[in-house]
Amino acid sequence: MGKILEKEFLYATFDNKIADKMISNIELPPCIMDNLRHTLRPYQMKAFQRFIYYSTEYDERTNPAHLLYNMATGSGKTLIMAGLMLYLYQQGYRNFLFFVNATNIIEKTKVNFIDSASDKYLFSERIVIDGREIKIREANGYWNDSDDYAINIKFSTIQQLHQDLENVKENGITIEDIAGMKIVLLADEAHHLNADTKNGQQAFASWENTIESVKEANKDNIILEFTATTDYNTKEIANKYRDKVIYRYDLKEYREDKYSKEINLFRFQGELEDRMLYAVLFNIYRGKVAADYLRSNFKPVILFKSKIIKDSDTNYKIFRKLIDNLTEERVEQLLNMQVTDLEDANTNIGSEIRNYMNNKNLSTRELITEMQHSFTHNNCIAVDSNKKNNYAKYMNTLEDAANNPIRAIFAVDMLSEGWDVLNLFDIVRLYETRDSGHNKVGKGTTSEAQLIGRGARYYPFITDDSDDKYRRKYDNEPEHPLKIIETLYYHTLNDSRYVSEIKQALVKEGLIDEYTKEMRMKDSFKETDLYKKGKVYTNKQVYTGNGEIIEKNTLPIDYLLPTYNAVVSKAIENDILSKEQVYTSSGSKSVKLSDIPAHIIRYAISKHKNFTFDKLKDRYKDINSISDFINKYLINREIVFKGNINKISNEHKMLAVYKLLGGMYLEHNSQPKYTGSREFFAADFGKVFLATKKYGLSKAEFANYTRSRINHKPDWYVYEEHYATSEEIEFVNFFESHYNEIAIKYEEIYLVRNEQVIKIYNFDDGRGFEPDFLLFCKEKDGEHQIFQVFIEPKGNNILQFDKWKEEFLSQIDYSDARTKYYITGVPKFYNKNKEKEFSDDLVQKLNV
Repeated sequence: MGKILEKEFLYATFDNKIADKMISNIELPPCIMDNLRHTLRPYQMKAFQRFIYYSTEYDERTNPAHLLYNMATGSGKTLIMAGLMLYLYQQGYRNFLFFVNATNIIEKTKVNFIDSASDKYLFSERIVIDGREIKIREANGYWNDSDDYAINIKFSTIQQLHQDLENVKENGITIEDIAGMKIVLLADEAHHLNADTKNGQQAFASWENTIESVKEANKDNIILEFTATTDYNTKEIANKYRDKVIYRYDLKEYREDKYSKEINLFRFQGELEDRMLYAVLFNIYRGKVAADYLRSNFKPVILFKSKIIKDSDTNYKIFRKLIDNLTEERVEQLLNMQVTDLEDANTNIGSEIRNYMNNKNLSTRELITEMQHSFTHNNCIAVDSNKKNNYAKYMNTLEDAANNPIRAIFAVDMLSEGWDVLNLFDIVRLYETRDSGHNKVGKGTTSEAQLIGRGARYYPFITDDSDDKYRRKYDNEPEHPLKIIETLYYHTLNDSRYVSEIKQALVKEGLIDEYTKEMRMKDSFKETDLYKKGKVYTNKQVYTGNGEIIEKNTLPIDYLLPTYNAVVSKAIENDILSKEQVYTSSGSKSVKLSDIPAHIIRYAISKHKNFTFDKLKDRYKDINSISDFINKYLINREIVFKGNINKISNEHKMLAVYKLLGGMYLEHNSQPKYTGSREFFAADFGKVFLATKKYGLSKAEFANYTRSRINHKPDWYVYEEHYATSEEIEFVNFFESHYNEIAIKYEEIYLVRNEQVIKIYNFDDGRGFEPDFLLFCKEKDGEHQIFQVFIEPKGNNILQFDKWKEEFLSQIDYSDARTKYYITGVPKFYNKNKEKEFSDDLVQKLNV
């Protein structure tokens, strides 16, 4: 059998645009949406939609079902597990087996699934499915005490599971026992299960065989594997998983979607001590920048990596002497030091730090004091020497700035699978050895690239300018001070052969682009008014949970007072409020919530599963507490009590508030989660479209560069030569042929390529869209209005799938009287085969 092509995999079937569009219309059920603590990201929603489609509609579904999620480190695989357990509980499954190769991952996952008091717990405070509250519990043994109203999870290493089934003891478990149960197997770091397959063997008494036996014991069993590492290049592995990989969302795509940190290398000519101290200096600077901008406590962490434990211990002792005996002269040397970055450019972060010190009146002596205070003995840990001293509690809570003081970690093999750390920003390589040969990247270098990938988890933060907490914000502002919060730095010796090899390994992992080019603005354009003084307009994505929906409906609600005394807890549990109740109509009374005691309102909120603070914060961005929510969104609402109003009990006041909350929740969920603002906002053109813009190319694109590029156009095209698709090239040629017609009415005509610089948002549902081109032109006569026109070329193969973009472009019609800018779009896509339609629309828009 030859190499399996990508299109032969299950995920490729679902990636097909027609299938993807159909699957994306699947509405996720309340059992998932209402019971997870975190708001789902688009790719996570897709992961659930694909499973639901596979389970309910896919004709080639296998029984027992066996699927693999190949998703990037940090993308939330454990959250996907949590949501799938909720869904499968609703489908009748009660017993779940979580297994992995390492004990530390089990302990971390127990916190995610079981410890409701932890910040890393993944479920809502109350889990309600089909009207009944259920629990998540750790099973005793192999489901000896399984609760039919709970998700019962058995945690095990693969080694222990294999041993338990191979060496049956009294009260143990056998395959025959398992045959009588419906089990969902959740395999984390699943690439460890394939040793036999990779070697072309099938040993009877192997881990892999054990899992296969458990799966096959009952046709209703399901095995769900999760890994960031799938070896598609090994024929045996690819063949095994051809019909099992339901979703592939690799690190490259994850990074391109801006959910991870970017990667940079700092390469030093100096000694090991320089790398150590430079990382500390950079760490202090990063902390100060964060304090200037961020609203939360921030504690950046450094990992100092050695080759062997003995060296790690020695390096820690060296580090202690360096910090404890730090001098002003040594710090001045650091501030003047040149290092080389990923792009082979010399950079002097020291001068940046010195400028910051001058602006803040911070002396070198004060800087030393802060370095020594932040990196005291108590704030550093040598992991390999402290494994008996409960070091794990520090490693798993590093983001907790208030309770965890650790700033520096000395280790040999840290950042192993299962270590989720967000505030790691520097990895310092404290050795110079390489393990490559025969023009191949060695296993050690590959392992180092994987280490960097695990450290690239994004540190979530919001600023006054952006509330998108979990994605990079400054890709187009490389000089922004907060860019260092969005970047992981790898400090190493400037060994050219090693640097070449680590770059190759980083490309393979998807952490950096294989080939990069630069789009450079023409010097002539940089002298124009548009570049120096002009504006560019975009709209904003509006989160509809910020109170706007509620403000549209602030009418009072009716509450019918029944003739009997309802028991409050049962009323809520059985959803009595959703049914008509018998009451005696003897009057009505309007009551503002401001007149209802606060403790009653709070109690009603606490009973509503959709009004936990985390979920409220997701919808109402401007609240900082439950009290905020009450004061801003509840206090002026009214309830009209009808019936026997002579004495309204506190119980019925609470039930009435509970009903009102339910109505607010439905109001919110009946609307799109996002919309695009109708207003467009100006920004300085030269600050948005930079004079130099780097962009990545695939190997195929790079190979075709000389044939696929825009080159040697007149001054109206603002960039020098750069790569382009065939549709983009055809459009620019079309524009060139029509330029003289446009120039009759307009001057200062410029066509700007938008290479992932600006994004606009669909008015109806907030979907983002990056038009390929912006046309700027200024009227010669009349009001001298400046037109900004969005234009999108599109190939034949995808014309039908992006109709919403054409509709959106047709709706853009915004004027700014202050600046005399008019913002619009050409409704039709440019396509060579439909050039006449596009031309007619462009003529109409420009009135030429």
